[in-house]
Amino acid sequence: MDIGAEAAFKVVRGKDELEIKVTLEETPETTADAKKSKDELQEYGVRELTYMDLVERDLPLDWKGLVVSEVTSGGWADMAGLRAGDLLLSIQDTEIRSIKDFDDAIKRIADERPKRVRIFVKRDQSTAFVFVQPDWPAK
Repeated sequence: MDIGAEAAFKVVRGKDELEIKVTLEETPETTADAKKSKDELQEYGVRELTYMDLVERDLPLDWKGLVVSEVTSGGWADMAGLRAGDLLLSIQDTEIRSIKDFDDAIKRIADERPKRVRIFVKRDQSTAFVFVQPDWPAK
């Protein structure tokens, strides 16, 4: 059946029958389907939030953001305390709600080369700042 089509289900309990009609929706993206990006210099990767992320974290279904999907062991982000599973909220006070926001922010940081990069994350039920101090390569 097509997305948006109406499907009818019959539920039987004992002698009682009930017909339930539902509108079919698109299958939610999985983590494998989510768009991804990586900050090669600070050595961590992110991916879009999926429906299951929102449900598991008890977030509103219209919440936008990124999940830290990988942190290179011994890399700059790892040494600063960034963890896989953190929900990325902002970088250098710029709200991060999409892969494009992330890519734009890391490009700007690479151009500006700040001494310290402020990353604001949601971790479990609390929030935290992570301060990455990269050793910038010579230009």
